[in-house]
Amino acid sequence: MRLVPLSHAAEVSMGSAPPGSSYNETGDGVPMIAGAGDFASDHPSPKKWTTQPTRLAQAGDLIICVRATIGDLNYIRDFDEFMRYYLVIHTGNHRIRRDEVYDEFKGYSRKHAVEKLLASLKEFVGYFCSIALGKEKGAAVAAALQDIRELRADVCYPLLMEVYQDYGHQRLTREEFIEVLRMVESYVFRRAICDIPTNSLRQTFATFSRRLKKDRYVESVKAAFQLMPSIPSLPWRGGVHSADQSEEPL
Repeated sequence: MRLVPLSHAAEVSMGSAPPGSSYNETGDGVPMIAGAGDFASDHPSPKKWTTQPTRLAQAGDLIICVRATIGDLNYIRDFDEFMRYYLVIHTGNHRIRRDEVYDEFKGYSRKHAVEKLLASLKEFVGYFCSIALGKEKGAAVAAALQDIRELRADVCYPLLMEVYQDYGHQRLTREEFIEVLRMVESYVFRRAICDIPTNSLRQTFATFSRRLKKDRYVESVKAAFQLMPSIPSLPWRGGVHSADQSEEPL
């Protein structure tokens, strides 16, 4: 690794305080980051607004706050993950690494009209926020998603985003959507209990939707799980069986 001055690797812009008379707490103007106290765990959480901004941060910018002896770093790391999952869904390439996202998206974007691409990104970022960031408002769906998040099984997010799209387009009911979520949770949970390596899950979930028949949604999900290569010693109610058994899972 070669060390270079920060200015050689990025464009650095220092902040500048707006006039005090422009501050307000009523949401008038733009949010203002006044210092480290406005930093949350992942992204800024401003408490004041200003009608006369002097510097504006753009999406994807890295914000560094250094004030007296306090220093914090904020970056929306979830954005890179969302873009990677989006590209996995739309390109079929499940091997995209984080450091390849920019080049992959640049190549993908050149093949699509800007307006349609932006509309698609807006749609899928909504699904991602509900799945990964807990923004789902329906209690039953939110509970199922929370259980999946607790398993830290983000490799299944590409599949869940596709299923969420079908749910949003009313290709399956809420009850069917929850049933699919619970099946995904059960599969991941049973693998974890048996300490089965997760290195194959990325491909499993990235290509899972290709096996689905949308006119028989839940049945085709069940069939897809049952037709997966058998994994020995997965626990089921009543004993220990292979993963392709039809007995009710734990």
